[in-house]
Amino acid sequence: MGITVQGLYKTYQSGGEGVPALLDVSLEVEDGEFFVLLGPSGSGKTTLLRSVAGLERPEGGSIYFDSTCVFSGDQNLHVRSENRQLGMVFQSYAIWPHLSVYQNVALPLTHGNGKIPRRLVSDRVNEALALVGLQDLGSRSATQLSGGQQQRVALARAMATKTERLLMDEPLSNLDARLREEVRAEVRTLIKGAGVTVLYVTHDQEEAMDLADRIAVMHQGRVLQVGSAEELYQSPADENVANFLGSMNWLGGSIGEDGAIHTSFGTVLASGASGLAPNARVRLGVRPEGIELGDDAGGNSGGGNLFSGEVLSSTFLGDHRAYEIKLADQVLNVRTPVTQLHERSVSIHIPEERVNIFPSDG
Repeated sequence: MGITVQGLYKTYQSGGEGVPALLDVSLEVEDGEFFVLLGPSGSGKTTLLRSVAGLERPEGGSIYFDSTCVFSGDQNLHVRSENRQLGMVFQSYAIWPHLSVYQNVALPLTHGNGKIPRRLVSDRVNEALALVGLQDLGSRSATQLSGGQQQRVALARAMATKTERLLMDEPLSNLDARLREEVRAEVRTLIKGAGVTVLYVTHDQEEAMDLADRIAVMHQGRVLQVGSAEELYQSPADENVANFLGSMNWLGGSIGEDGAIHTSFGTVLASGASGLAPNARVRLGVRPEGIELGDDAGGNSGGGNLFSGEVLSSTFLGDHRAYEIKLADQVLNVRTPVTQLHERSVSIHIPEERVNIFPSDG
């Protein structure tokens, strides 16, 4: 039930020139895994999904479903989409407006390669509708459904085929924020319970982190990093991953002879600095919630990653408070639990393990 992609290349023609969409992309989706492709527009995530679906034909590489090859550039092999035994849920839902809910779900079971004996169709459709909570709406016209209900119809249609692999392309992007969160929880529960292998595309980092067992972050046709949400957030492989998965404070510095990092506001110790060449220029990334604040107790601008700063602003945001803190020539964005600081001068502690180190282009 797994999906293996090896060395995939895909280009599009624009103005007589080839525009790369996938550049040597390799990844492996394990059996029963909810795997998310995350990235901005133009990163190649939808092209990769469509290549796995057979809707796009790459120029090179290979795609396997378990041990079965469905695409190979070397062998000139391309199994047609309808023969790949996949379920698909599209961004637009692809609901037939002239059909009822029941008829929409039944369509892949009564037509095409997925056709099953007619006597089995009713049970299969009713089972799928019950899974998504629409068992009482089978006779309703698809045009009479809300956006969230239409999304559930699309999911039921994919689930009714009893597919082992399900591909989902930005399926929640057309829903408003509150409904998106509600349907997201439903999708997670349904998919996990069904045990199918899912390849899911989104540009929404919160959606990805909530749904995924693992995430592949894509940028300009390449996979930058694959891992769990926590791994990607806490230990990003490069600045593109760091920036795409949330806010980051960026600080410049250089490696000293002792392995410490010298900055404009003092010396910073970081657990990842060992082994870096002395005098190397680096960029330090620290998440806003990775910085600890306290009323000033004579913060030391030297060792221990303890510094003195000045509160520029404080904003109450319900479950946390956001601060802007001036630290020498830097302004740090800091998020803390809802605790009001009473002094304008504050101590700043940056735990060593919260400091991410990246090479500096400078």
